[in-house]
Amino acid sequence: MIIRSALIEHWVARESSPVDWCEKNYVVTAAIAEFGNTFSSLPMIFLPATCLITNVWDSFSTLVSKGAYIQMFFMIGIGMASMYVHSTLSLLAQFFDEIGIAWSLFMGYSFLLPNQHRPKFYFGNHAHILSTSICIILTVFWYTFPYLNGFILMSLSLPILFIHVVEIAKYKNPDTIHITKITVALLSVAMLAWMGDIFMCSLCRKLFIPGLHSLWHVMISLGAYLTVTIFAFRKAVSDAPSVEPTIRYLTWKGIGIPYVHCVKRETLLSPN
Repeated sequence: MIIRSALIEHWVARESSPVDWCEKNYVVTAAIAEFGNTFSSLPMIFLPATCLITNVWDSFSTLVSKGAYIQMFFMIGIGMASMYVHSTLSLLAQFFDEIGIAWSLFMGYSFLLPNQHRPKFYFGNHAHILSTSICIILTVFWYTFPYLNGFILMSLSLPILFIHVVEIAKYKNPDTIHITKITVALLSVAMLAWMGDIFMCSLCRKLFIPGLHSLWHVMISLGAYLTVTIFAFRKAVSDAPSVEPTIRYLTWKGIGIPYVHCVKRETLLSPN
């Protein structure tokens, strides 16, 4: 019982995580540690949940890859874990949040990275096995440096930003260049907000600049979803020649959520 109580105290107890963000704790309510950081995680849940409910990614999933739907489930899990960690600041919550991000990143690379951007050893089942192995290693050794995990994850995500920049500079695909520029802007602002919340907390408090980490949540939610959309479109164009992809929008009161719709080329050519 003593060991069990100690484990619970170490992992589950409030503020057992070594990471504490700039937002002042328990200001709005005694039940939630970081109120703004908790509820700014909702877009990470609502965006993919809307896509799952409406089945707008079905054609891409059927004709190209299951990767988009895998990312939708990961995003929902990450959003829920983020709300958990910011409402409690517990070590277990931090584990769920950061391990979810790691698995999402490598499953995204494995399933959605277009072949033109892959190294020679990172194709097909080899990519899936390698990504799964890396994720298992990261999961096992996560506890070694809990304070540094955020920086490690940020480094592992940098190839995504690099690929976006290369696409803008080199390929200039007219179907995706505008949305890619928006995504680069969102991801850049998100990363700056994340670092500012860590390294400039005192200055931000003095200048009454609130919510940099909340801004990170909103920007990264939008940027991550748009990245899935862009990578999915590029994968369909470069890796599935029998498929004709288009970016469509699920609209509601003037708000549009982009997604990739796919049809077989012979369907387009066949007479009615």
